[in-house]
Amino acid sequence: MTNEHQGLNEEILRLVSEASDQRLMPHDLEKTLSHRSNFSLHTVQQAIKDLVEEGKLAYTYRDPTSYLELAERGTPLHPVI
Repeated sequence: MTNEHQGLNEEILRLVSEASDQRLMPHDLEKTLSHRSNFSLHTVQQAIKDLVEEGKLAYTYRDPTSYLELAERGTPLHPVI
């Protein structure tokens, strides 16, 4: 992982932790970061996927919507094996 990607990962985790209820809808997070940074939507999506696989973020499901939360806060929809 490059320093740039490390910075992207840190920004993703920061945005989720500072969000209302410490959760964000994946699409909102992707859109915000791809507009705010020099990273493509695909790069942002890959970084989110990597953070989920590393156990730092988790997908949760509430009130028929999926969210991204810090892993220690949420219960993953699909545990990483």
